[in-house]
Amino acid sequence: MNMGMQEITSEYDTELANEEGQKLHRAWKLDVLNDILVLERYGSPCGWAELRLKKKGLEVYRIMKPWGSEERTEHFFNQPKRVYTGDQFSFVEYIAQIAGQGRFPTAEEYVRAGLDTDVEKQYRDNLQKILDTETK
Repeated sequence: MNMGMQEITSEYDTELANEEGQKLHRAWKLDVLNDILVLERYGSPCGWAELRLKKKGLEVYRIMKPWGSEERTEHFFNQPKRVYTGDQFSFVEYIAQIAGQGRFPTAEEYVRAGLDTDVEKQYRDNLQKILDTETK
């Protein structure tokens, strides 16, 4: 089990839905370098349609995958930043790994694992913005 990640679905209203009507399926609390973030998964047990990352209730990241499509779109602070097709290393996996290790791995560790150098830099920069963001 990932020590930096804890399921908290039972603390949520399971009738909560996203703009497309997809129900909240699961939720986790992540301790990312001593900053608490919440990851919400919308969809069904058969698959996800949207993942949202929130800091103190405010969305800081979202990845969307329309039903029947393999295209994924990642947004940081409500701005689309990356579109890709198929199962690739996403920001969710990036932060889950950091939460689990309790440290910021070097860029080289991610690049060796197959993450594009430019994408790793984008993820690192956006994570820094998320951790630096003060929310009420």
